[in-house]
Amino acid sequence: MTLINGSSIPNSFTVFAQPSESGFFGLTELGTFTKLNVEPYAESETTLIMDFSAVQVWDISALLWLVVALDHYRRNAGLSFLLRLPEENNLMTPIEKDKFARSADYLRRWRFDRGLKNIDAEVGNLLVPEQKDYFNPPEPRRFYLERKMQTESGLLQSLISRRLAEIRGLSDLSVTGLVPISPDKISECIRQFQSERIGDILNTQCAIEKRKADLFSDHLLTEALLNVQEHPHATIGLVAISTMGRSNELILSVVDNGASIPETIYPRYLRDKSLKKDKEGPETSEYQRDKIKPSLRGEITNHATQKGVTSKIGPESLNAGMGLTYIKEDSINEFRGKLTIITDSIKLTYVNDANAEPKTDEWYHGWRGNLIRIAIPVGPSRP
Repeated sequence: MTLINGSSIPNSFTVFAQPSESGFFGLTELGTFTKLNVEPYAESETTLIMDFSAVQVWDISALLWLVVALDHYRRNAGLSFLLRLPEENNLMTPIEKDKFARSADYLRRWRFDRGLKNIDAEVGNLLVPEQKDYFNPPEPRRFYLERKMQTESGLLQSLISRRLAEIRGLSDLSVTGLVPISPDKISECIRQFQSERIGDILNTQCAIEKRKADLFSDHLLTEALLNVQEHPHATIGLVAISTMGRSNELILSVVDNGASIPETIYPRYLRDKSLKKDKEGPETSEYQRDKIKPSLRGEITNHATQKGVTSKIGPESLNAGMGLTYIKEDSINEFRGKLTIITDSIKLTYVNDANAEPKTDEWYHGWRGNLIRIAIPVGPSRP
């Protein structure tokens, strides 16, 4: 952990986000950074400068999850912070300049500023003084520039890597105060993706066969968005799609800051398991995270992915409880990909067999919410 005095900001300290040796910043790196570098100072009266200037390559899911974390630190912990983001400078070699300019343009093209607006309508207020105009304008400057391509049907479409993947919010930022995510905003987002024919883009740009591309667009993406409605009290919801070139994957990630999956599904879990008292875990019928071991939290979360399992009761429960099931089965069986769920300080990973027990690890986070990350293999990019 590195902590130094901020040179130009009074009463401040700087903590550095450490990417991997290749410059990559994903969920593992984010977990380490927040747990070791941010959490110890969450209630500090100084301004914490979070320095991401060493990051060359981003995982879109880590960016979305970071937004939920930052909102928690500011709103719930009362932490004052500023971000320092990657950018090129004259002290770098030409190769280094290209790497960091690309990293900066990734944040602009994928509209990280749109995520940050959930925290402060004036995004410049969240950045160090010398980067106030980082997202002004929010368009990339050298890389990921807007281009069009002609599909087999003759339609001109924006490339998935240039426009359609950018971060989109499920909250109404025009309303002041904490406003729950509404089904209308989710439906609007789904309509936007459908109107932009994202299935066609996946087919032409990512070499995904047409049937699977349409399945991704019409089913997997829709179910991932609708799943946010299952998490009460969510005021932030974000979705984005991005290619991960080094692993040749397409990443779909959805995050929210609502009640956790295990908390939401816990009453149903108890009913299904006829479990009123467990020697190794819960002692009451009320969900208390700190009294439930991570392994049991993982079991409860996995239970939410089973067919027909829903938090709804009465007539609303009819034909419900299939969202996470569809997400899991489509991700693994149809696309031969991988599904990751992070919630209540645990991470579940599904791969190879949708019916197999997931790998469960601890992934500490002090904030409320849920993350779904779907990674599917894609063919080579087409020019």
